[in-house]
Amino acid sequence: MWPDGTRYVGGVVDGKRTGKGTIFWQDGTRFVGNFENDQRSGPGTMILPDGEVYNGIFKDDEHLLDYSKLSFPLEIRKWKKGDVFQPFGMKGTKKVSDFLIDLKCSTLQKENTWLLCRENKVLAIIGHRIDEHYKIDKKTKFAYKILINEKYWSNG
Repeated sequence: MWPDGTRYVGGVVDGKRTGKGTIFWQDGTRFVGNFENDQRSGPGTMILPDGEVYNGIFKDDEHLLDYSKLSFPLEIRKWKKGDVFQPFGMKGTKKVSDFLIDLKCSTLQKENTWLLCRENKVLAIIGHRIDEHYKIDKKTKFAYKILINEKYWSNG
């Protein structure tokens, strides 16, 4: 279980989520599907608290946001002290710094963490989690897809 109340039940190899498993978020949302190298990977089902079900191919190297909830231009920047957001699946807000600590990110990983923002409002911690307010729900007509390519987002 993570400090934010998120928990995982399923296969683990070398401390990483692997194979079939389920993630349970604090708000009742859950994901049932496949994991590879601690990331969602492949077919799965997202079940929202209201019972809405989404089946599809999931990857943790992409984020989907409700297009109708966005305003442009968007900005990509490194996180800074004082940044807050409401992580997908949580009921309250959290400091980005605390979120990264909860993930047990190294100092180098924290220094290389990027945010998607609009006028200093955090929409997503790129590669980790979107803000609850921008999630896709049953009213969503169009999604804004963000693909994360590690080649461009790391020092590797």
